[in-house]
Amino acid sequence: MPTRHIDAVLRAIPPHKDRDRLLFTLLSTTGMRIGEALAIDVDGLDLTHDDEHVTALAKGGRRCTILLDDPTLVCLLRRYLKARGYRHGPLFRAEKNHVGGPLRYASAQQLWAKYRAKAQVDASIHQLRDAHATAGQRRGLAGDHPTPPGSRQRPNGPALRRSA
Repeated sequence: MPTRHIDAVLRAIPPHKDRDRLLFTLLSTTGMRIGEALAIDVDGLDLTHDDEHVTALAKGGRRCTILLDDPTLVCLLRRYLKARGYRHGPLFRAEKNHVGGPLRYASAQQLWAKYRAKAQVDASIHQLRDAHATAGQRRGLAGDHPTPPGSRQRPNGPALRRSA
């Protein structure tokens, strides 16, 4: 998916919908699967300056560390956590009836469909992951390969994964 389409969808999200903006920005900048993002627990975040990362449950039940190297994403994440006051539990929570349980996959898909229609973009939520991989390929980086022990993320490059 072209970056201009992603940007159009993100612009279609109302400013007060910070959860939705954070979720879709996270997917597009890290290449995470939607299920991985929805399963993030606040306790799995480490926002140490210049080493921001999240430990997530990946496909197959394995844990992996995903580096958060996009400054806009990190800023959104910090602002979201401060505004919500979350210290434990799911990062992305349902707002319906103010219950606060984990946001469901189907709900995230409905939100994406609403925003992409508003932006007049024809793309599935899964294409956000593909957009990240394509951007990495254009930079000459491998997509979803684990980072060798002791290696660092590339400045302003896509997030890299390493097994936890």
